[in-house]
Amino acid sequence: MAPVELIDLAYSLNGNQLTGLPQWAQYSRNSLYSITATTDKPTSRDQMLLMLRRVLAERFQLVLDVSDKIQPVYDLEVAPGGPKLKPRPADEPCPKGIDSDSMKAAGAPPNSMSTFSGCTLTDLVAAFNRPGITRRIGRPVVDKTGLTGRYYMLVWQTYQPDTSYTGPGGRFLSMESFREAVEKELGLMLIKATGLYRRFTVTHIARPAPDN
Repeated sequence: MAPVELIDLAYSLNGNQLTGLPQWAQYSRNSLYSITATTDKPTSRDQMLLMLRRVLAERFQLVLDVSDKIQPVYDLEVAPGGPKLKPRPADEPCPKGIDSDSMKAAGAPPNSMSTFSGCTLTDLVAAFNRPGITRRIGRPVVDKTGLTGRYYMLVWQTYQPDTSYTGPGGRFLSMESFREAVEKELGLMLIKATGLYRRFTVTHIARPAPDN
């Protein structure tokens, strides 16, 4: 994994919360690392993440400045018609991906592309805050729905194919935005607002020394 991925994992960050990384610590084939650790007793995920933070501090000399800044955000709220969310049992695993059968069962039309599956509003907010989507919508997203349960959550974006295109792959004339798809399929919408958003700034990081 690249250092940026290790930091995001260790601190459970959205993709747009971390700044200040040098180029080598971002996604690069020349800066991939594997971390192997063992424990003498069963360890929770939270404990494992704390251990990963210590590894980053000791091996990468990572120092972070954490601050809450008032800035333009989108509040994720329930749309006027109410949420379109079916509760998911607590003991049912959250799917790792989206297959064609799930798309058909959910009513997705043929000219649609799977975009998101998850179980919680935290999953959805993390999807909105991925760098690619944040660049398009222009500001980070904060959950203001008040929905704390687990749900069946599937989002697809419809598109209009360019039937005149004969080259490799496909080409679209138009694509529904992720924001529009979420409102249509989940009954949730983005409202422009101003609020606190937590930022993590890298003030120091160094390449780890090779093992002897």
